[in-house]
Amino acid sequence: MNCKVYRKSTTVLMMILFLTMAVVGNVSSAYGQDMSVELLSPAATAVSGDGDAVVFQVNEALESENIVFQWNFGKGLDNNLEASKGLVTLAAAGGEPISLDIAQDFTYTEQEQPKLKQLELNLQNTDLEPGDYTVTLGAAIQANNGDTLGKDYVWRFSVAEAAAEKPAANPPAWPEGATLTASDITADSLTLTWVAASDATAYKVFVDGVETATVNDGVSIELNDLKAGTSYIFKVEAGNGEVWTDDGPSATVATAEAEAAEAPQLVTAEISNKGDISITFAAHGAHGA
Repeated sequence: MNCKVYRKSTTVLMMILFLTMAVVGNVSSAYGQDMSVELLSPAATAVSGDGDAVVFQVNEALESENIVFQWNFGKGLDNNLEASKGLVTLAAAGGEPISLDIAQDFTYTEQEQPKLKQLELNLQNTDLEPGDYTVTLGAAIQANNGDTLGKDYVWRFSVAEAAAEKPAANPPAWPEGATLTASDITADSLTLTWVAASDATAYKVFVDGVETATVNDGVSIELNDLKAGTSYIFKVEAGNGEVWTDDGPSATVATAEAEAAEAPQLVTAEISNKGDISITFAAHGAHGA
């Protein structure tokens, strides 16, 4: 007899604990008439369980393009799925209903590990304006075994203001008569210098139409590894990270001719009548002088 009383007491305590978790604290689980539902996302806090409804508050404002509610129904909904979808409602803060598309806005899935019987409501296509809203699971939503929620379960949430768009930067502009000049010209290198463009943060340097370098600081660059005695077309364009000009200054410049190679040395060898060998090195230009 004592054992039976103990078991009944334990059962009562567990039921009280579950009901307390449903309406107090940071748990977003709800328990109706032998039917349970758990909000998987977004995170929410229970704020009220009095009267005919249990109310939760979603913890953070949601972005309009990313509003998805996911509930896990422990006993499943597939036997009454379409009717249950029709008992999920969306409304603005003033109570004005917002229509939902049962065919497109809802998804129902089941899996074994972990065990989930999940109903998802995706509000990305409803184009909600910034403000306050409620989504409600109606009291008559019915599980596969006939159990119902017994109360409305309401989640209050807010849609955040859209982030302000960054104003477009002014496009770079070259001053009238902008020029590109070359200096310190050698057989394989030279320095390019140009007039700064307004609102520019970087410059691209092109050699014969091929982008060769980017200059982020300054208005000049030294180019190396050029070919001697070769004519090149150089061009510079200005940018600001978003827009690049296409009317930058250009210049055609030829590198210097390669220096003549040093004249080879001539070698003269003489053998005396005594068998001695004499070798003389002389510059080619000095031979025979």
